[in-house]
Amino acid sequence: MLNHRCVIPEILLILLCGRGLDVQARDAAVPHGHATTEQDLVDLKARHEKRRQAFGKAIIAATTLEEKDRVAEDFQEYWFDAIDGMSRIAQRQPSSNVGMQAALWVMRYSDGDYQPSLDAAKILLVHHPRAEKLGTIYDKYGFHPVYEKLLRVGARSNVSETSRALAIFALADLLVYRADFKDRMQVSPQMRPEPVIAEYFQSTDRDEDRLEAKRLLKKIQSEFPEVAYRARTLGEAAAERLLRLEQSYLEIGKVAPSIVGRDLSGNRLALEDHRGKVVVISFWASWCGPCLSRVPEENQLLDHFQDEPFILLGVNGDESLKDAIRAAQDHGIRFTSWWDDPAAENHIVDRYAVSAWPTIFVVDQQGVISNKNLFGPDLREAVDHLLKKGIATTRNGVPSHAPEPVLTDGRVNAP
Repeated sequence: MLNHRCVIPEILLILLCGRGLDVQARDAAVPHGHATTEQDLVDLKARHEKRRQAFGKAIIAATTLEEKDRVAEDFQEYWFDAIDGMSRIAQRQPSSNVGMQAALWVMRYSDGDYQPSLDAAKILLVHHPRAEKLGTIYDKYGFHPVYEKLLRVGARSNVSETSRALAIFALADLLVYRADFKDRMQVSPQMRPEPVIAEYFQSTDRDEDRLEAKRLLKKIQSEFPEVAYRARTLGEAAAERLLRLEQSYLEIGKVAPSIVGRDLSGNRLALEDHRGKVVVISFWASWCGPCLSRVPEENQLLDHFQDEPFILLGVNGDESLKDAIRAAQDHGIRFTSWWDDPAAENHIVDRYAVSAWPTIFVVDQQGVISNKNLFGPDLREAVDHLLKKGIATTRNGVPSHAPEPVLTDGRVNAP
């Protein structure tokens, strides 16, 4: 069985670029894993590129699913052989320039969790850790600790300003990506990486990862703002990344972003209208199985705190309002939800930097986020704690915010 993980990104890239030559073009030149000189490697890389472009044209020209499958299978077999061959070249002469170029090619054209990419990263870390050309693959990383080590060495390197800046930027991305993945693992226990990655994850902290990412992005802004990066500058790209982190990082202890919109029935719904209550915000969608599986416990939460200053509000991420309404009816969703209209100028998921579904926010009586991604008994305990804290605050002579008029009854009024 062929592994599709490292081919699919290339397929998408080629289709988007629309490049291609004759798919039947083949060369009898240097075999896949036998380049010994730099010219041999140049010829081999050219042959692989020619075949890669040919595949792009052939997959576009194919008119049936069967034909597309045949073209893809033929290319995949060739491409995995090409990657394995380049990997053998790098392993046979790891300290040479040929070995370095082969390792760079492998990382360029395979995903980070594919073994040849991991082997190539180890070769580059041991034999070429400060090579300037590493800047071309710094954004091709995976979760294995070797990638973080490679980026950290590059971030301290003084070979060139551009290479160092790209390493710092990629390291910030890796840290955020790892933190986001751990968020998803928390709400989806079935997402479990292989043992070596799981052990590595246990030694990292999501909050510390995001803090360091912020420091690195600010370093980019102050020291390398004009370095070119994908038709713009690193400074511009760092500003975008920082905006997302500022919106999402340290959500706990920050005021929840304002939400004003329409519920599934078209009625106005505003988060601020529920100030003075404990609010749980649940991001869900009809296409999210884990979201729908938690509906019964969310309905139980409504029942448990029905006589308390508490409300559960949803944010639906469906592209179609009809899909959202149907899911609410079919699954007995009893809490009111905003529909995060994809055609709107501003999206709730962006303001809350939601990257995993479901996502839960617990907001206290003052509108401050107190917890995130708690479920089951943990969520109920967090709500109960805030309710008791609110009562104690009032008794101590410091009144909490009185609730403003509630516009909805906490139920979906779908037709």
